[in-house]
Amino acid sequence: MATKKPNIGWLASKANMQTCYMHIKDWYVRFRTWQRTPMQYPLESQEVHHCVNCGHDFTGNYCPYCAQQAGVGRITWRSIWQGIMVLWGMESRSLLYSLVQLLGRPGYFIREYISGHRQVSYPPVSLLVIMGVVVNLIRWAFPSLAKEMVPATLGVELLDSAFLWMNEHIEWNMLLWSLMFVFPTWFMFRKAPAYPKHTLPEGFFIQVFMSIIGVLALLFSDRISMIISAFYRIEAYRQLFGYGWWGTLWRLTIVTICAFAFVLIVLIGIIIGDAVSDTI
Repeated sequence: MATKKPNIGWLASKANMQTCYMHIKDWYVRFRTWQRTPMQYPLESQEVHHCVNCGHDFTGNYCPYCAQQAGVGRITWRSIWQGIMVLWGMESRSLLYSLVQLLGRPGYFIREYISGHRQVSYPPVSLLVIMGVVVNLIRWAFPSLAKEMVPATLGVELLDSAFLWMNEHIEWNMLLWSLMFVFPTWFMFRKAPAYPKHTLPEGFFIQVFMSIIGVLALLFSDRISMIISAFYRIEAYRQLFGYGWWGTLWRLTIVTICAFAFVLIVLIGIIIGDAVSDTI
């Protein structure tokens, strides 16, 4: 009686799947570790430097007498690049670094910023303005990406003028919408386990960061843009405040309803006020 030969192809395929699974699991563990680990500053150099500006010898990264950075010497090509970066305020804070952190670990990065770790972050309001300019340029170069964020007209002069301005300034439009979340977020997440009792000024900067993500999401179609914005807001709140998925989701749902309700009340008030003024 012939013995049944093992299916070598199936065994190899199963082994490959297990190897692939282990690689993905290892990558995910390293990614989660990176997400939860704040930036580590290198130790100060103990090498003795000579300051070419004031003439003193010192150890460390900066001269304690005139504050010039160690290692400054003759002008090089790198000096030209650094001079250009100063124009954008990026001589010591990387815009790209802040974007990678915000997109890869949004809640942790925001928590670090509002809790005082601001030196390595690009100023969030400036980052929002720059991203608005960049996205507007991309939408201008690719008209298929351009879309109105708010209705073009409602027949009310004040609202129509405001909507026209909002469609032309997407970064401020996104920020105005996100500001509707400041007070409801403070109220619903004030007892959060990871960052309790955050203040309203901190809430402002939380929403600035969320606006940056919202502006970048406008590069995609309407449906994908909404999915990206919703996912990042949930994930950012979950990482920032420390609730689980369900605890974050139901609180954020109430926050969103409150934001929509406030906007709706304001719009109704403006429309009624305009109608009353026309009858007088």
